[in-house]
Amino acid sequence: MRRKMKLGTAMLLALVLCAVASAGLAAAEEHIQEVTALGFVDVDGVKLKAIALTYDQDMAGADVAPDAYRLNLYQPEGFDYMGEGAIGDILRVYVNDEPQISEAGGSGSGCYVIIEVFTDYVTSSSIAFNHALAVKVEQVRDIQTDLGSVPPTSKARTNNFGQRNKSLHFDIPDIAGFQYYTDTPGDYGAAGPAFVQEHCFNQQDGQYYDEHLAYALYLPEDYHEDGSYALLTLQNPAATKSTHPIESVLATRSPAVYASEWAQNLVKETHGLDGLIVLVPVITERVNDNGGTPAEYEAVVHLWDSVIETYHVNPDYVYGTGQSVGGMILLETNRNRDDFFAGLLLYEDQWAQNYYIDTIFARDMVLYEATAASAPMHYPRTDGYITWDYSLDTSGNPVYEGHDPLNLYYLISDDNIMITNFLGNNLSNDTWLEMSCLYSDLVGVEIEQLVVDARDELDAQNEAIRAYVSKDKPLGIQWVSFDNGSNGYSSRKLEATYEWLLTRSRQEEIRREKLDINKPFELADTQIQDESRKIYFTELDGSPIYLLTAKAGAGTQLYNTSWLNLKSVADAAPGWLPEGMSWENGVSAAHITAVQAIDHAAVAIEYDADMSGLVIRLKGDPVINHLNGEPREGLSIALDPYEFYDAEGSLIETEIKNVYVNDSAAVREGAQRESGSGRYVIVEFEAPADSLAAGVVQRTTVRTYSVIASASHLLRQ
Repeated sequence: MRRKMKLGTAMLLALVLCAVASAGLAAAEEHIQEVTALGFVDVDGVKLKAIALTYDQDMAGADVAPDAYRLNLYQPEGFDYMGEGAIGDILRVYVNDEPQISEAGGSGSGCYVIIEVFTDYVTSSSIAFNHALAVKVEQVRDIQTDLGSVPPTSKARTNNFGQRNKSLHFDIPDIAGFQYYTDTPGDYGAAGPAFVQEHCFNQQDGQYYDEHLAYALYLPEDYHEDGSYALLTLQNPAATKSTHPIESVLATRSPAVYASEWAQNLVKETHGLDGLIVLVPVITERVNDNGGTPAEYEAVVHLWDSVIETYHVNPDYVYGTGQSVGGMILLETNRNRDDFFAGLLLYEDQWAQNYYIDTIFARDMVLYEATAASAPMHYPRTDGYITWDYSLDTSGNPVYEGHDPLNLYYLISDDNIMITNFLGNNLSNDTWLEMSCLYSDLVGVEIEQLVVDARDELDAQNEAIRAYVSKDKPLGIQWVSFDNGSNGYSSRKLEATYEWLLTRSRQEEIRREKLDINKPFELADTQIQDESRKIYFTELDGSPIYLLTAKAGAGTQLYNTSWLNLKSVADAAPGWLPEGMSWENGVSAAHITAVQAIDHAAVAIEYDADMSGLVIRLKGDPVINHLNGEPREGLSIALDPYEFYDAEGSLIETEIKNVYVNDSAAVREGAQRESGSGRYVIVEFEAPADSLAAGVVQRTTVRTYSVIASASHLLRQ
């Protein structure tokens, strides 16, 4: 790693200079050869623990003390002190023979002065490492040594303080084994280029992109080619395109924990493996809160597969962990890759799965004028590599029967998932409460929520969590909330949460039966509207929102989670349906059963339901604001609902001019769009196609006022 080589060269120079004893007649900055930040990774990310000053002489006998130095350190905007002291306070100063912290208080001789600083605080959000480790230091008085007097500095020394894109001199043993793969290594080096995946689908605009994905990778020190390993992928909240992978590694404590000897031994002893590989992709794009995912998320799935194949990962021991957006990435890919993960450890997460995904949603449309960015269209993936239409048996073979890749509540009901959040995070708590109520209503399965007081001793918190997860439960889902805690950090302090994750196996999930909820959602006859069902957000008119009460014996097919704008007003409530549809009237699913070319200019698509009252949108149609029914300026539909293929499986280049319904596989002259009745959707082309259609891929949701046909990647012939 270039940073380490650079630091090592500087240390070697200092040692050479140190051997030449100076009389100390010049200003101190001429004797301080280098300033190095000594950091560690705390629950809220990397922190400065000490500063190593490299002098050009032996500092034996130096009368160093806190009053000899003045520090200027980065001050985070939001933080809480946990102990007595303040950021920038000097705890102790000593001379050492290596540029490292000494528990004994130094060696008493050597070229290095170590300044230890106060660290007992928690920030409200993680701090970029090149801020947290930025240092300015001044020597403010003479220091007497055995060799003479070292005068005070005339100006501050720095390890490149405030220069965001410059190399900082630092040393963090917690992450020493990570290698970085990026196309823009800068001063922090790279072991190789970024991962490249071509032709990745973007749900937000329906287009394909080539993705370059930077990442960090940790291989165990004793890694060998004939070993068998577990894999942990860690997803942090979205970063910027220029983020170096080292910043993602230092954003939280977790990468250092998983790379530690403790975690490596736990995996070896529990599963008989040879260690744990840690992967930290740099995710730069956000998942939208109604489930539309950018192309980068397809690239990260390919990266997982590449690491699994390259480094001999046992597929029964692939783990995922992430916070906020990072956790939503895992929940989305977990939905699309059923039984892929052995376990997920999530911090402060929610999801936004829904069936009717290709519709308008503006997170803040109530408060702000919608733009193309705030009111995107979403188009479900139809690539079978990402969206599987099967689950796996104990041997890893696909099982197609009854699988529904859009029914999130059904798919995760056999999974090992631990959600941790603090009680003040209403969005995360409301989301998991919604799932708990659905399971309870539909099949009588309760999800017990453990509440831990984050002010208790860590041993007591660990003990409470271990007792909780050891209970016999019908599900593998664990829900731990923290009272008096901090967002995402409280559980990272606790060994029990990491321990739970790394002792899971995918075989547990495969053996565990999914809940019997892969059927349409239905309302209970009586809706419970009390405090147990009330959620934080309110309707647009200010009335409270209650979770829907489901009918016992029904399922979660076609149930849409809530779309919330993260303010105090909901754009749509939990269990929402497209305009014109109603649970009271009944909602069911429709599927394509056959496709038939009428001629070169039309195709009949047969469904297993009456498609009367068809609601269809074609490429180029305006996007409608669902609040007022008016077109949204500058926004239009990006994809047609269907793609057609010839007998050889090649895409037919067509332009759709009309779509309507008929009771037979025949064209109706002069038919109006969306008119007619029957099971056949007739698609007419603007011009005759070169080939006859033999297959179809439905690219967007097609619906009536009583049925929803979700997008499918299956080629129906």
